[in-house]
Amino acid sequence: MDAALAAIALHGPRVSTGQIAAQARIARPQLYRHFSDADELYRAIGDRVAEHVVAELAPVVRRPGRTPRDIIDGAVHGFVEWLARNSQLYRFVTLQENVASAGRINVVGDIKATLTAQIGDLLRGYMAALGVTPTTLAEPLAAGIVGLAESATGQWLANPAGITRDKFANSLAGWIWGILHNALQLHGVHLAADDELPQLQPDQPGPMV
Repeated sequence: MDAALAAIALHGPRVSTGQIAAQARIARPQLYRHFSDADELYRAIGDRVAEHVVAELAPVVRRPGRTPRDIIDGAVHGFVEWLARNSQLYRFVTLQENVASAGRINVVGDIKATLTAQIGDLLRGYMAALGVTPTTLAEPLAAGIVGLAESATGQWLANPAGITRDKFANSLAGWIWGILHNALQLHGVHLAADDELPQLQPDQPGPMV
């Protein structure tokens, strides 16, 4: 797996299985002793990508007693930094999604689903603590936030147009807070970006206190 990631970083998103085998210093047929076909290899790479993304964000979203601005800024900057640092890997999984044959596992979709579930749990906990009902609104709200973050960051990576990483991340964090702020106001909750968030109870989803 490390050889596959190194080959993608070296050769770009259109890396071949032959180049991956060469990076691993094995003959191409030996590669399929570990993976039944290319789809299984791509799935394994996608799983590794998902692990990396979640590892970057989990320490941020699980910290209790922070303000909305702190949580959003930390998560967004971590997300953008990871994608910028691993842009070849991101383009690889995106390319696999775009050229996927019918029935191929959707790696990007799986990554989005993982992030959506984690952020949804976080939102559900704070919505309950703030008295927002129904908390089931957390799932579609989380999906929208993840979709915005992934699509906007992908566009910025493809065409930065002179926008620095920090400036882009700050803008993205502001857009996400705008969505959340509006959603809370629709339910009668007036929360400023720098207000301290309520502590979550042990039986509430989200980060533990």
